[in-house]
Amino acid sequence: MTIEPAFEKSEELNTGSPSGFGMRFLGLCYGTVAYTIFLATFLYAMGFISGIAVPKTVDSGVAPPISRAILVNMLLLGVFAIQHSGMARRSFKDVLTRYVAPAAERSTYVLAANAALILLFWFWQPMPSVVWQVADPAGAALVQLLAAFG
Repeated sequence: MTIEPAFEKSEELNTGSPSGFGMRFLGLCYGTVAYTIFLATFLYAMGFISGIAVPKTVDSGVAPPISRAILVNMLLLGVFAIQHSGMARRSFKDVLTRYVAPAAERSTYVLAANAALILLFWFWQPMPSVVWQVADPAGAALVQLLAAFG
């Protein structure tokens, strides 16, 4: 009967090559940073839309002419949509993984989506017109409750 070690060091770990435990650890750190930024961006998005606890909201700032606000906001939404949809395509992933380790591909996608959202938050133009409104207090409370759980 022979006893084999549960963990055997591979040669990759001892040669100084860019693979092995060190690269897995860097990948873990990269993913942790990407998803931490995602959490902060997601929480900021909730405040951005609801107007709670963030310095800039969907309605804050001096409103430019409505045509400019619509143009800028549509461009910002377009940047997010193109990034979000484009990077999700298999053809883009194939190109990306030529430059980024396959294990880091999803974290890179998350970072790029965060960057697009942060850009949107930063440059969003308030619009002086009311887009929609719930006048009934009970209805407004219901919408707020749904938003809190959404």
